[in-house]
Formats: sequence, C-alpha cells, structure tokens
Amino acid sequence: MLMSLLHFLPDADDPYSTVARLVSALPPGSYLVISHGTYETLEPEQAAQFKALNAASPVPFQPRDRREVGRFFDGLDLVEPGIVPVAAWRDDDRDDDRDGPRPPADQVAYYGAVARVP
Repeated sequence: MLMSLLHFLPDADDPYSTVARLVSALPPGSYLVISHGTYETLEPEQAAQFKALNAASPVPFQPRDRREVGRFFDGLDLVEPGIVPVAAWRDDDRDDDRDGPRPPADQVAYYGAVARVP
C-alpha cells in the first residue's frame, strides 16, 4: 500500500522504477494500492493556489495526472473502478449513515486505484 506517498517522489527520483522493483518482488495474486495527489481534478484557481504553496515548500511535491498515476500500474490488472478520485472509489458500496457525507469527486485532489499482480 503506497498511500499518499508517491507524490513526495519527484520524477528525478524515478519513482516508476522504484514501484516496479517493489511489484517485481510480490507474488502473483498480490495487490498494489496507491493514492496519489493531483491537481487535475481541481478548478484552475484552486490548482494555482496549490502550485504556489508547493513552490514555497521545502518538501518536494509532484502531483500527477491520471495517465501518470496509471504508469505505476503498468503490467498489472486494475480493479474496478480503475483510477478515480478517491471520493468516487466504490461509491455504490458506501454506507452514508455510518461514514457521513463525502465531497464531490471533482473536488478531491487525490486519485486512488487498486491492481492485482498477474
């Protein structure tokens, strides 16, 4: 499970190779779970604010779009619903009485996905 982690690895650190190396050590039938920050789902004004905050931060932050997040799953079998904003993950299975209201998927700046190692 690589939850809220990979966006702290800039492209210069080659996170795709790191994940591929991790996955290569997993037995068939294992699962890879990723959540990853993105600006792609935000309104342009919100994205600009986050970009400004990121530029001023000493901590590297590399948001990625859906295609870039998808590269972490190359060669794996994505589980439905695929790569989606985390608020949309299995929304039909959700018990609103227990979990409370969920923000609209287009206002969540995180993608999430699960994939099975063949």
